[in-house]
Amino acid sequence: MSASSIIHGCRAVLPDQVAESVSILVEEGKIAAIFPDGSRSLPSGLRRIDAGGGLVGPGFIDPHCHGADDRFFFADPA
Repeated sequence: MSASSIIHGCRAVLPDQVAESVSILVEEGKIAAIFPDGSRSLPSGLRRIDAGGGLVGPGFIDPHCHGADDRFFFADPA
């Protein structure tokens, strides 16, 4: 089990906006909560990471692929 962490003082990429001055609580390697900086009392023992106003976003996947002269994308599936 991984330790819980708090990333504070960051901007976060959300589905509908970029949230300013937020904290991200990470528990067992997953985002557990995103909330405005200073709006919650946090338990002791958290690993604290100061993002210094940096932008935090989800991991990204590069969907780039080659389709053998586009046959992969445009071939009749039958």
